Amino acid sequence: MTAIGGRDLIQRVRSIRWTGTAKVYAGDKAIDIGVETYVEPFVRARSDSWLIGEGRSEMRTLMIEGERGFKVMNGLQSALPPAVTINERQQFGIYGYLLMAPARWEAIPRGVLRGSHTGFPSIDIRLAKDGRIISADYAVLAPDEPDADGKQIRQYLRFAGTVTDKGVRWPQRLAITQNNRPFFALSIDHFSVDLR
Repeated sequence: MTAIGGRDLIQRVRSIRWTGTAKVYAGDKAIDIGVETYVEPFVRARSDSWLIGEGRSEMRTLMIEGERGFKVMNGLQSALPPAVTINERQQFGIYGYLLMAPARWEAIPRGVLRGSHTGFPSIDIRLAKDGRIISADYAVLAPDEPDADGKQIRQYLRFAGTVTDKGVRWPQRLAITQNNRPFFALSIDHFSVDLR
């Protein structure tokens, strides 16, 4: 917590937001997108994304409000299927875990910390010697399972670089692999924090 900004400061974080670029991997194809994301850890999230070549005129919005999920495309809002909502909610849960304070933590063997938060899968993180989070293991519900029979996708996350606002230090780059294949890579250009 000290490496992020200290327990007292991170307990005051109400929300985080960033703009940047990302790559979404679909099979062997990488799609370059712009992103603008707002997260209230473990509560709600909104992410606007657009193809780099097309700009914001063709923007897609994804929203998580508690247990509900929505998408907005071409000005039309629709509810996400239940399994997709759970998957996206769990994906946004990663950012709550990165703040550390809202979760419960325990040390497990091999220098790993395990975080847990009600309603979300647990996460295992590894720290650099200076206390920064450098990698994590996390599992999310598969979004294409209509019955949501507990099929999970194992993810490995890597973090690098640092951006800072109001004393809160945050990873600048995030890369996620699923089943040893690239899935998502984010690079933050601007980061900001809203404090209570």
